[in-house]
Amino acid sequence: MKQLIFSIICFLCFVTVFSQINRNKIWYFGEYAGLDFNFNPPVPLNNSAMNQDEGCASISDLYGAILFYTDGRKIWNRNHQVMLNGTGLLGGISSSQSALIVPKPLNNNIYYVFTVPAQSNNVPFSYSIVDMSLEAGLGAVTDKNVPLYGPVDEKLTGTLKSNGIDYWIIAKGSANDIFVSYSLTTVGLNPVPVISHSGSVFSNFTDKIGYARISPNGSKLCVTYNFAGMSQLFDFDINTGIISNPIDLVVNKAYGVVFSPDNSKLYIMESGYDCKIWQYNLLAGSPTDIQNSAYKVVQPIVNPGYVEYGAGLALGPDEKIYSCYYHRKYLGVINDPNQVGAACNYVHIGIYIAPGISKVGLGLPNQIYYPPEIPCLVASHLNFEISICSNQSYQLPSGTVVGAPGLYFDTIKNQLGTCDSITYEINLLVYNVIRIDTSVHICPGNTYQLPSGAIVHYEGTYLDTLRNQTSCDSIIYKIHINIDDVSYTNITDSLFTGQTYTLPSGVIVNSSGIYTSLFKNSVGCDSVVTLNLKQITLAECLVINNAFTPNGDGINDSWILYRYRCFKRLSLNIYNRYGGMIYHTEDYKNDWNGRYMNKTLPDGTYYFVLNAFAYNDKQQLIKGNVTILR
Repeated sequence: MKQLIFSIICFLCFVTVFSQINRNKIWYFGEYAGLDFNFNPPVPLNNSAMNQDEGCASISDLYGAILFYTDGRKIWNRNHQVMLNGTGLLGGISSSQSALIVPKPLNNNIYYVFTVPAQSNNVPFSYSIVDMSLEAGLGAVTDKNVPLYGPVDEKLTGTLKSNGIDYWIIAKGSANDIFVSYSLTTVGLNPVPVISHSGSVFSNFTDKIGYARISPNGSKLCVTYNFAGMSQLFDFDINTGIISNPIDLVVNKAYGVVFSPDNSKLYIMESGYDCKIWQYNLLAGSPTDIQNSAYKVVQPIVNPGYVEYGAGLALGPDEKIYSCYYHRKYLGVINDPNQVGAACNYVHIGIYIAPGISKVGLGLPNQIYYPPEIPCLVASHLNFEISICSNQSYQLPSGTVVGAPGLYFDTIKNQLGTCDSITYEINLLVYNVIRIDTSVHICPGNTYQLPSGAIVHYEGTYLDTLRNQTSCDSIIYKIHINIDDVSYTNITDSLFTGQTYTLPSGVIVNSSGIYTSLFKNSVGCDSVVTLNLKQITLAECLVINNAFTPNGDGINDSWILYRYRCFKRLSLNIYNRYGGMIYHTEDYKNDWNGRYMNKTLPDGTYYFVLNAFAYNDKQQLIKGNVTILR
């Protein structure tokens, strides 16, 4: 059991930490700017579709390839096209941290896109969900703008929990001392936040502008208040989500904020024309010592013909800190952010971001920090299920190439060397082409959309091809289209004078006429029922003979009642002059022959009570007499 627990722990660490460090490898930001951190140094990208001055976010897959990116209002897929349903998100165009993308723990398909508005908008902190299994792997937004809390400032950040799997997502309430921490686990997002009351209250619009950032280890939170000339450093409890113990840091026009990778230094950048970046040593001691440790990393930048305007800071996946400047084609770089003072090695023109066309705005991508270390110290056993197509092969972690379905075992050293070894148990599934033969019924004038998206209008057999859910060769459809005509039904019926009649449509009428009812048949096509309803009297429905001659000559030997088509059943009782019942039937068939208990009854007058049951379930009680003559 102990070995099993250790294996599970190592499995979770490997999957959620080692693989997640690639989530931030691609940055898209600013005015069509981008950086690829899969290379060292990072390589500029010029394929972005986004033009954004401030807040933005991007996310890569477990191998460092871009999945999608957003400005908080639109989401673009890896092909730099607007994602299906990916417009109209509630992030603000001038929000400092308009969006944050967080993967659902232990799920490579579901991603949460959190958004906050700009200060001037009374829009709640919200989230949308992207499902990357849709649209052939390009993704689609399935849930959009689900409200969480509001109003909020334009500050949005998040961190891994202490288990290295789940997340905290943090936003700042507007014009109050409230912070909300939302828990995102393998189950999903808990809509009930952890609420903390801590720090100062800033109500002015300009005071509330700025960033929020959590330290890499999740122990500290820093929030900037731009024109208030104030930043506040808090303790963050990574286990409970509670924010507490504020420390004031006086920084004029504080905007961008970021922690060093080792959590020992805090960097704050002013939004202004001299591009000041301040370093604070969080190991200095008391709050006063931390304030007094302030070191101006960047002196005022003076360039002939123009001035710099700086604002944004971000920690890159290469553990360097990057600073951005409005309408410049480069980023500043703090190369050694863990070092004190000038040893942090700031270079103003540290890297060009997209020669020729791209300019950076105020904001760099807002991202979750993933530590590069794996805390696993034991051997691990990983179980996977891999799907490939019939014409494909799969390379095992050790390099062996296989193509047949089956269970494969493979062992390698852990990539970072922290676990003795990793044993893989891989269940390889091979999918072939799927063929589907089906029939479809549509109504006249309607169309049918084939699985590939084509629209057809006519009857016939159609062949259509579609990539299946595992991206294998195809699903081949043979679809027989049938057009069902409108059906017409004519009914003739009657009702007695004074009675009502319920039409097939449910409408109740009480008079003769031709009535039309419209229905939908089993496949949804029109069905028309026409009723010719005739109102009749009792005399028109039932003719009762007042005498008969049961003498055995074959003529008029039984009592005949002519009920035509009005009645489905006649209940009959016959009595003698003394009131004794001599005949009874629940459904008279014109078969009484003037006998009782197998004896011939004498001539004379007899009395009857007739209960006539109509086809519309109405009843008619009729009394009278009949005479036997011989």
